[in-house]
Amino acid sequence: VRVHEQIDATVRPDILVATNTSGLSVTALADATRTPSRLIGLHFFNPASTMRLVEVIAGAATDDVAIARAVELAAQLGKTPVRVRECPGFVVNRILVRAMAEAYRAAAAAAVDRRAADRVVVEGGPAPMGPFALGDLVGLDVLESIRADLESAYGDRFADGGTLAPLVARGALGRKTGAGLVPDSDGAPTGTEPVVAAVYYAAAMDEAR
Repeated sequence: VRVHEQIDATVRPDILVATNTSGLSVTALADATRTPSRLIGLHFFNPASTMRLVEVIAGAATDDVAIARAVELAAQLGKTPVRVRECPGFVVNRILVRAMAEAYRAAAAAAVDRRAADRVVVEGGPAPMGPFALGDLVGLDVLESIRADLESAYGDRFADGGTLAPLVARGALGRKTGAGLVPDSDGAPTGTEPVVAAVYYAAAMDEAR
């Protein structure tokens, strides 16, 4: 909120202000500014260099001009803008984090080779990255915050079997700290059932769709 207060006080009133948040309320951020009509959510997906999807999220006070400008900007960047309604997790994270939590739960209940599970997901086609590599890329602190908010909003189908919170507590946050979900970075034992987590991940994505 403080960042958006500072931006709002610095830039011209006609400047479009966007947040890449994947979970914070666009309305709440906008309410902290003097010009909430120009603040919008532009949620780019990881890895942003290759993923085309951009969620365009209007807050309660975002005006039609800001929405149109945001859609046009995303298209000019070669992305595919999709307007979505503001709600916890928006649209894609309600699908993606649900599937990731399902995979983490499966891995917590069985010996799973996480790197191999990621490879099965990529080779099988349901996603360009597996759930463990993607978690490390996003940042486990960010992912755990989003997951916890979704569990609070929608129930225990977003529970992850106690996977993320202990890692975050000890500072293992994924790529940015050099330790996280993947077995060669967090020292976790390598199991023998990669298909278990991969199948749960793919099934959860299909169910959520």
